[in-house]
Amino acid sequence: MYKLVFYVSLLYLTVAGCTSKSENNDCSDVACTLDFRSFAVTLTDTNDNPVGLDQYIVTDITNNEDLTTELNDDQFQEARQSGMYPLYGDSFTQLHQNKVIEIVFKGFIDGNEIVSAQFTVGADCCHTEIISGDLAIMLN
Repeated sequence: MYKLVFYVSLLYLTVAGCTSKSENNDCSDVACTLDFRSFAVTLTDTNDNPVGLDQYIVTDITNNEDLTTELNDDQFQEARQSGMYPLYGDSFTQLHQNKVIEIVFKGFIDGNEIVSAQFTVGADCCHTEIISGDLAIMLN
């Protein structure tokens, strides 16, 4: 009987401890892991070759805020060669803490928009996540 009471009490404390802070949007006492999460859009053609863009833009649809990750020349060349472009990550955790937003990724070649993809993203107290949207995009 004592074991049952102990385990029920332990279960209650575990559940109560997990929900109380994040539901109140108070992240002051939340312990976060040290991993850094980032998400990238991967663009390929129908032959599975990476697509090199001249420019890309990531925008918060609700307020038109530019969320594009700044890349230096070497990083941008690497993105073009791999077809992988930064979309969203933990650098936005504080800005979007405990929120869900809609963003759009747009890619350009020779000034022409060749891709536009919408994503639902969010952040909790510690990390960001992709809620909806396909990170792998094949272009015709």
